[in-house]
Amino acid sequence: MHPKTAALLQAYVERRCDLSGQPPQGLDGMEVLALLWPLNDVFRPMLARIRTLPYVRRFEAAADDAIEAWAEVPDAATWSNLEPGVWRVLLERHQQALTVVAVNVSLRPVVMMVPALLPERDRPGFAAIYWLHRMKLLMPVRDRSTMQLPAAAAPGSMTQH
Repeated sequence: MHPKTAALLQAYVERRCDLSGQPPQGLDGMEVLALLWPLNDVFRPMLARIRTLPYVRRFEAAADDAIEAWAEVPDAATWSNLEPGVWRVLLERHQQALTVVAVNVSLRPVVMMVPALLPERDRPGFAAIYWLHRMKLLMPVRDRSTMQLPAAAAPGSMTQH
């Protein structure tokens, strides 16, 4: 993890709960997928506009800035004025994060650690920062021009453990 991402996560958590002496809690892949899944709804209104755009590396720094803004105010409105190229970078990161986590469901019992006292409502924001900030793409960028986002609600198998 990049040191700037670690600092961003620490600041995010410190604004939301007391960390004093609390051990972290491990989350499995299904739990992490359930946290990241709601971001599909953030991308849904922009999808038709951004899915045909190529991935352009020069928008990566602006995408990191957008994640940093999200850490301050984790709300869709935080990204309302982003350039389409930034949205496209964020979309690719999100899709690759979902893929990486899904692959790890059967490979690793713990995919992400979170502070045990971090409220449930703040865990999706933590997951978004953890997975998307300064993300190095692990797979080739995909053509997303025909992409359709999955159902708004997480599949039942993700929420029933």
